[in-house]
Amino acid sequence: MKKMIKFSGIMAVLIWVTAFTASAQPGYGKGHHGRHGHWVSDSCRVQLMVDDLSKELSLTDEQKQKIEEIHYAHINEVKELREKYQNDCVGARDARIQLRQKMDDEVKKILNKEQQAKYEEFMSERRGPHGKHYGHWK
Repeated sequence: MKKMIKFSGIMAVLIWVTAFTASAQPGYGKGHHGRHGHWVSDSCRVQLMVDDLSKELSLTDEQKQKIEEIHYAHINEVKELREKYQNDCVGARDARIQLRQKMDDEVKKILNKEQQAKYEEFMSERRGPHGKHYGHWK
């Protein structure tokens, strides 16, 4: 009887750990955890990012719309990269760096000189310490 109770207890713990671990994993490629730890979808992430940029850079409605379009296109390109570079981490990283640079260049074309300078500063802060110390991660 004691063996059965012990076995049942162990099984209950294993099931609980398995269920808890599986439920803690968000869907890959469907969004990410935002600045405050809350999971956000890609479209919500774009809207939040562009809203923040709009406030920081005093964007016009036209600039805001174009930047949103650029970000949505960037998300789609990144999704394509995931499929293309499934087993090539180095190739995927290099391709993501190139895509990010392409996106930054497209955004800067829409901005005036003053906004471009603010954009550079905003993005280096947003991308964290890697953006500041490692040129290829900007």
